[in-house]
Amino acid sequence: MRTRTKKYLHDRLKAVVLFFAFFMPALLFGQRFAIISDIHGATVATNEVSQLVKSWNPEFIICCGDNNYACNMNIDNQVGQYYCEFISPYTGLFGLGDTVNRYFPAIGNHDTDCTGISNFLSYFTLPGNERYYDFVKGDVHFFCLNSNYDEPDGVMETSVQALWLENGLANSASKYNLVYFHHPAFSSATMHGSTTYMQWPFKQWGATAVFSGHDHIYERLLIGDLFYVTCGIGGGSLYSVNTPVSGSQFHCTSYHGALLAEATNDSLQINFITTGDSLIDYFAVKSVQTGKSENTAMSNHENIAIYPNPARQIVNVNVKNSTQPVKIILYDLCGRMVLKKEYDCFDNNFNMEFDISSLKNGLYFLHLTDQRIAHSEKLLINKE
Repeated sequence: MRTRTKKYLHDRLKAVVLFFAFFMPALLFGQRFAIISDIHGATVATNEVSQLVKSWNPEFIICCGDNNYACNMNIDNQVGQYYCEFISPYTGLFGLGDTVNRYFPAIGNHDTDCTGISNFLSYFTLPGNERYYDFVKGDVHFFCLNSNYDEPDGVMETSVQALWLENGLANSASKYNLVYFHHPAFSSATMHGSTTYMQWPFKQWGATAVFSGHDHIYERLLIGDLFYVTCGIGGGSLYSVNTPVSGSQFHCTSYHGALLAEATNDSLQINFITTGDSLIDYFAVKSVQTGKSENTAMSNHENIAIYPNPARQIVNVNVKNSTQPVKIILYDLCGRMVLKKEYDCFDNNFNMEFDISSLKNGLYFLHLTDQRIAHSEKLLINKE
């Protein structure tokens, strides 16, 4: 009898642990997903990026192209080896796959090398015609395009593919409409640079943000009040930047990594995190349903002070010249929200302390936003 009771308690505890491990992230963030691009074969960086992404336990992954790179390797060695647990149906050699597909790739230029597009289309099972398609996850509507010039339905602003996107965005009822494809419309990289034929009127049609790869850099641009992000840092050799193009707000050419995206009721937050677990850039966009352009990006703002750092029991936050409501969110290294505070500001100078005594020692990311700015920095908690 005692043995059966012990087994019952063990099974119940296991169920609780599994619930928190797999379902709590979705409850906390709404939709939580990763954005990768340019895996580029079985490199050390490819493996490091995949381990980083899997440590976040995302609901799903979108890839902005170049899933398959080396002609002397099959696609399973380059994608399935690292991301098979997100693919369904999966018939490769590296695991069981999943029962529902959670990997949504765009077609890159290298995905059509060697044997054309046939390998890509036979390996993945995707919505629509599989070359370009859309799907909805919670509050986010995703539109994946084929930016390769040989796309049968065209890549120009007046093409069949573009008309499909324009109609899809016009009829979307989602809070966030994300468009992604391989060749960046705007890029400061020296290797490829901007792809002019992909400079469609995404903002006018209703897009919330646009993501691409191809150039092996991280870059955030603001063009016509719309964020464009290049994130080709998933495993291939990194490129350089000379003179940033107009609209470029931030770029990084030194690190591989991926983007962790978190959709909440009021904003979509994008974090660029390196394979060394460093938060390099952060930005947020408001829901398209607000009818406003209130995009914010990470800033080392001189009017913001967060101290002490390292901290033990209490953290002080001071924001000068602020009359807006202030939101403070603290994340652990796995991207889990561990603290959230919202305050009104009445006297043009926000000053507040909050208790962190219940948190464990370690490195955290503190995000602070009001209606004007977004600020993010590392916070070390050390109680010893």
